Amino acid sequence: MRFCNTYRKQNMIKISDIKIDGEDINKCYYEVDLVENVMEHPCSLFFLEKRNNEVVDEIISSKPHPKCITQLKIKIIPTEENKTHYSFSGIETIIYNLFNNVNENQIREDLENGDTFFKVYYTKDEMYNIPILMLDFIFFRKLLPETIEFLSSKLKIEGFIYTGNIGKIEVEDYIIIDDLKKVLSIPLLVGQPEFKRKGVFRTYKFSIEQLKEMNYIHGISVIELKMGDIINNQTLSIFDTIRELIKKSNSEKDFEDYSEDDIEKIVQNIFNGVPNNNDLPF
Repeated sequence: MRFCNTYRKQNMIKISDIKIDGEDINKCYYEVDLVENVMEHPCSLFFLEKRNNEVVDEIISSKPHPKCITQLKIKIIPTEENKTHYSFSGIETIIYNLFNNVNENQIREDLENGDTFFKVYYTKDEMYNIPILMLDFIFFRKLLPETIEFLSSKLKIEGFIYTGNIGKIEVEDYIIIDDLKKVLSIPLLVGQPEFKRKGVFRTYKFSIEQLKEMNYIHGISVIELKMGDIINNQTLSIFDTIRELIKKSNSEKDFEDYSEDDIEKIVQNIFNGVPNNNDLPF
């Protein structure tokens, strides 16, 4: 992600109400490349939601429509003990522990049978200064009672140890397309400031690398999990592609080298001579 402090919370609007034409899309592409935090920038939010919706639409159109689904939800409470799990490796550790020691063939076959999807996102709670990290697993089927019991036991013991929360498992019957889209959609934490190594993050010694990963989580769409590759896998890794993106961005010039005046000049040069459409919200 690249950074700029030009936009604030007063710029926030209802994303679904944004209407732009081709020329304005080009303007947005330039702005997205300059902004500090996509969660505080209307253009970035528009494209992020559009991309997420396209991923969901592709799943809906390409996968058999399930008559029922099973959802497993885990909250990672932001405590000093849980801070290491606010990272890609921390999330992968939780997933590994959840689907480790699956030795019963019936349970393993049940978990591997059918489509499974994974969401990672943030939610706000007035009790916490740091957003709560959410992990959602969506099984396009009704899991067997034995499988649900196995996963519930995992959540009550290992889940609580690693997250500070026991999580929950829910089965939903008679799922329609709109319900499925809602379940798969990624909530966007609009207006959330960028995670920086200041304040509480400096006090509790969050690393720069960890904070970068925390910022990238905002941009992760729903992921399809191949459960055969997840179960009992000690080398589990589902974020390698994003790790490569971060590595590539680290090799480029750090945008923080630019001053506010530099950024304003860049923006003015980009938009010089471009007609202003007063109907746009940005």
